[in-house]
Amino acid sequence: MAVNIGEIDNDVNGIQEDVVLKVASGRVINEDDQVVNQRKPHTKIGTWNVRTLLRHGKKENVKMEMERENLNILVLCETRLAKYRDIDVEGFILIYSGADKQGQHGVGILLDKEFGKKVIEIKCINERLMMIKIEALPVNLVVIQVYMPTTNSEEEEVDNIYEGIESLQDCCRNENIIMMGDFNAVVGEQIEEEKSTGQFGLGQQNDRGYKLITFANNHNFVICNTLFKQPLRLRYTWVSPGATGRYQLDYILKAGRSDISYKIIKEQSGINTKRRKGTQAVLNKEDKLLTEIRQRWKEYLEELYAADLKLTVCPLEDEQNVNEESLGPIFLEDEITKGIKRLHERKAEGIDGIPAEMLKQLGEVATLEITKLFNKIYTQGKWPANFTKSVVILLEKKINTQRCGEHRTISLITHRSKITLKALNDRLASKLAEYIGKDQFGFVKGRST
Repeated sequence: MAVNIGEIDNDVNGIQEDVVLKVASGRVINEDDQVVNQRKPHTKIGTWNVRTLLRHGKKENVKMEMERENLNILVLCETRLAKYRDIDVEGFILIYSGADKQGQHGVGILLDKEFGKKVIEIKCINERLMMIKIEALPVNLVVIQVYMPTTNSEEEEVDNIYEGIESLQDCCRNENIIMMGDFNAVVGEQIEEEKSTGQFGLGQQNDRGYKLITFANNHNFVICNTLFKQPLRLRYTWVSPGATGRYQLDYILKAGRSDISYKIIKEQSGINTKRRKGTQAVLNKEDKLLTEIRQRWKEYLEELYAADLKLTVCPLEDEQNVNEESLGPIFLEDEITKGIKRLHERKAEGIDGIPAEMLKQLGEVATLEITKLFNKIYTQGKWPANFTKSVVILLEKKINTQRCGEHRTISLITHRSKITLKALNDRLASKLAEYIGKDQFGFVKGRST
């Protein structure tokens, strides 16, 4: 969900600079027409949880999306970059603040060429909080970037970040302050408007949401994206793994003044991470146009795979009726370690959202947990639910087609299931070797045709 906010000064003889803000979550958007008053200069600012900037080409992809959305400043969460640096990204300036080692947390701010030259102060507090000050008129613009810990973290860590925000606000009292980012809080829908929030949040308020509202009340901030009456489907900013829930966790806070009114300019559900627009409507079997496409795709894919699916039922012996000597041994950590090392990096993750790079960085921790999980699967004969599900990517064979049959489908499974399948495949391969004839060369390791 995205909100654009403009400032309107009461002085009719002056020209007040507009500040346009957006919240983005990395999901595909609908291309709504934007309404902007062209007579006034305006600054467009967005926030996006990018999940990582470590992947090859990800910085350039973020810069490309920033240009496509005509943003001047893009605030980034979960960059996973280490320490503090400012670098050039194809002419844009990326300033980031991270932990001592790369791989977790991290915040950053990407500025276009014009605004990159106007930065007059930078404060990188830690991997979850930073601030930049930009020269502007009539007062300087201060952008505070926040990436709050999840609800599983200790409250002391959250309190320390709020104390850091207070310190930053104290040194910028007379300037135009905008605070934004991933607060990992649910402010919820309000029965009555409060000083700092409107009625149009999303979901049931939790403890972190209450803390955010209390902080905003005490420090004269307004949670801007709760002020506008939007359909519920446009308010969420994050989808949980497996698409089991949608939440509003990203917020735009503006240091409030009585002479400013806010107006909505554009709404969207996020920034598209690819150049191509997703299919927004498809034709059914009778060539009638459907806008509710989920059920149609489900129907099509079931028919597509069922057409060539010829199952051969192989009765399996019950484990209790098999001699103990015939049972396979449990899987060792070395077998799982081998599977993790063989994972290819920079590959799309499955429904659990866990990238291969993360599993490799975790090292022994990941190996131990996956070994336990796979041995449980191996002994019980039951696969976890997210191991049996895949994310289906649709690629058009023809531009702007609305027919399901004119798409290619790619299924993405979880990297953890790939590891377990490779470990199982290695064992089966070693057993099958003794049954392969000497004259069989195709698809046999160590032989060629």
